[in-house]
Amino acid sequence: MRACQDAYEASAEYALDDLPGVEIQHDLFLALPDLTAWSAIAERLSAARAEVRALQIAPDGDGLGLRCRLTRIASGEARALVSDLLEAGVARRGQVEHLLLAAGAAR
Repeated sequence: MRACQDAYEASAEYALDDLPGVEIQHDLFLALPDLTAWSAIAERLSAARAEVRALQIAPDGDGLGLRCRLTRIASGEARALVSDLLEAGVARRGQVEHLLLAAGAAR
């Protein structure tokens, strides 16, 4: 059943890529232990060929909160990136939100 769900999500995402005037962006929210974690995140973003559109890092409890808006990366890749960062211990917590933006939307 999971394979069917994965195939559906992949086909739906590529169908959205073909819609004129629609852009898919992904917001990553990560809790980091300190600023040194950014280098590992930047390496992974570069390897995925993701484009960083916005970046915000702010104090969050005993660490840092990071919000990063990405383009040029598929939804599945963005989710896998967050999972990888959590498994590697680079981030303490993480989630990704997917945004569909119409042409002419504020950037």
